[in-house]
Order: sequence, then C-alpha cells, then structure tokens
Amino acid sequence: MQYTDVPVGVLLLARTRTPWWGHLQSATESAIDFVDAGDLPLSDHTLDLTARTGQYPAAVAAFAAVMASHGGVPAEPGEVPDLGADMFGDPLMVNLQAL
Repeated sequence: MQYTDVPVGVLLLARTRTPWWGHLQSATESAIDFVDAGDLPLSDHTLDLTARTGQYPAAVAAFAAVMASHGGVPAEPGEVPDLGADMFGDPLMVNLQAL
C-alpha cells in the first residue's frame, strides 16, 4: 500500500459489491472499513428539478474549491445545462455534468 500527504477522495461505483469489495478490503488491510455505510442505490434517491438546480451550482463550487486548494486553476463554469432532462434525476449525472 502506498501513502501520500495529499488528501485523496474516492468514489466507488458498482452494480454489486461482490467480489471486488472483499478484494479491496484485503488490498487495503481493511483500512476502508470505516467508510462502509452500506449500499446507496441511486435509483432510490432521484432529484426533482428544484433539487437539481440547487445541486448543480453547489457541485461546480465544490469542484472549483478542490482545484484551487491543490494549486489548480478551475475553468470558468460554462452555461448551465438543461437540467430538466430525465437523466439529471440521477444525482451522479448532475455531479458529472458539473465536473
């Protein structure tokens, strides 16, 4: 295992957690156990249009802050997409668009 002084964030996405979760626990010597809050099916947490229009600028600001904290220069935000499309009911899609 390698260590770093730089903060690292990881988003793990999968359709199922077997067998990769067990392999990851072994590879990290169970260092990830504290982050296991169980499964969070995104389909159970869709966003309505009001939530989407709040989530998008919050995500853009969060990504820009992370870039700035690491010495990066964030790009100027582009035009806000049409968040009314069905795919943006998925919180992940809103965050991917912001990224």
